Amino acid sequence: MWAIKQGLMVTSFDAQVFSCPMVRRLSRYLSALLPLYGLAQWPDTLNVRHDFGNFNGPDAANSVQLHKTDAYLFVSTVDTGNGEDHSHWIGLTVFDQSGNVSQEISITPPLGYAQLGCTPHHGSCRTLDNGFAVLGGLVDTLPWGIHASLTRLNDQLIPLWTAIFPPDSGQFVPCQVIQTSDSGFALTGYVIGVGPSPGFIIKTDPAGNEEWRSLVGDPTKFHNSKSIVETPDHGFILAGHRRIVGCTNELWLLNVDSAGNNVWESMFPVSGKSLDALTIKPITSGGYAVCGTLDHLPSCGPFDYANYLARFNELGDTLWTLLIDDPSAEMENGWDVLQHPNGDLFVCGTWCETAPPFNTWGMIYRATLAGDSVWRYFYRFSDDSIPLAQGQLKSIILDHDSIGIICGGIAFPPWGGPYLHGQDNWLIRIDTNGCLIPGCNIVTGITGQYVDLGTAVTLIPNPANEQVSVQIALPVHHRLRDQLLLTIVSSDGRKVNDQMLPLLLSQTIVLDVRDLGPGLYYLHLSDGPTWLAGQKLIVE
Repeated sequence: MWAIKQGLMVTSFDAQVFSCPMVRRLSRYLSALLPLYGLAQWPDTLNVRHDFGNFNGPDAANSVQLHKTDAYLFVSTVDTGNGEDHSHWIGLTVFDQSGNVSQEISITPPLGYAQLGCTPHHGSCRTLDNGFAVLGGLVDTLPWGIHASLTRLNDQLIPLWTAIFPPDSGQFVPCQVIQTSDSGFALTGYVIGVGPSPGFIIKTDPAGNEEWRSLVGDPTKFHNSKSIVETPDHGFILAGHRRIVGCTNELWLLNVDSAGNNVWESMFPVSGKSLDALTIKPITSGGYAVCGTLDHLPSCGPFDYANYLARFNELGDTLWTLLIDDPSAEMENGWDVLQHPNGDLFVCGTWCETAPPFNTWGMIYRATLAGDSVWRYFYRFSDDSIPLAQGQLKSIILDHDSIGIICGGIAFPPWGGPYLHGQDNWLIRIDTNGCLIPGCNIVTGITGQYVDLGTAVTLIPNPANEQVSVQIALPVHHRLRDQLLLTIVSSDGRKVNDQMLPLLLSQTIVLDVRDLGPGLYYLHLSDGPTWLAGQKLIVE
């Protein structure tokens, strides 16, 4: 049991912590929390689909964080689908670097339901002592409505405290939490139910006690504060949107000082468009990167989203903007942005095609600090029973080695399909070239990648010295669209061999590797613009 701070009133939550062996013995009634669903992985990479609690319901997978020195923490909203008051939890799942689940925790509220905020990929932050803070919205009985809640966990994921912040009026919609330089926390979001919606910021001390709060924005307009960063002078910059008219928004940045007083405010309207910021992150050389969406059809009906990325200086002036727009897509969202140690910006998001069946894929793109696009790839997965399964990537962080990139999101069946399958957590690892297996960027014309067909290619023997047998076994439901190509790439990024293959789901090819020379190579299987699978090949 752990205490909740709400003035002088103390209530409690139950935090359930399970190890994998225990999970297999617990009933659904006791919140049995594990069986790993659809795990697909291959050496030296990571791909996980996971159904929290095996409820086969929506898992709104959101925020991914590094855990300890060799694991990952996934924070998600879990819908158990049982229709009860306690049917919404906040779920915490720990994966090791091979994608195996070692621990799950559910945070269950006493009344109503709990969920992550309006931009769930910001629903948690890693603390300076390697613990975590988890932001939530707590739906309670009237007259309280929606509160903001903040749960603090130590590095063993043991809950320390939860603080609840009721709104002065209306209802809080929390969006992001960050830890501040004084070891306290700052929360941002917006208020609904009070006419024009202001943004809000709440500052706490390290123990979750509220130090101050401030409602911000033009009192005559609707505001949505979705992301927050601390400035070098210990103030804050909020990023989101401000309503212009109808469903048309302008990008909105607000700088407040360390006491919540306005310093400057910047709006960025685009004529005939609607613009929204979803994430703001500091840039090491100064200023900030903001990613989000631009809607070409700023109406309350159909939409046509494009990815928006911009760089601003410390005063909120625009340095450059980059628009990633695909005419074949009706929705392209840039959910989260990461600056890599190499200086470049990596954005993860969603791509959804305009025409039926409205395939939705995860998307990642890379841009330089000067605003030039480097590459963009789509990521999708196959399934034993669900062809054309869907996915979105919503959270992006640097891996433990400070080189690789970890992305988290959600995986789900096709829209309108007959598949009785819920929405799962989804976690992948890529390198700085966007590849699940090194060297995919060398394969000509690749724009998309399947993430879970690694076992479709087997190399025998491996290591090899004269010949290697390449056994290909693609799923029976997989639809080949172009022409199969087998490509071998050296470890230093050179293409050393290409070979066209028959359009067959199952086949075996014998390759002569005597001319390759000893060393490490990567073998890639592609179908036109789509990368299917890859394996490491060692030649002796």
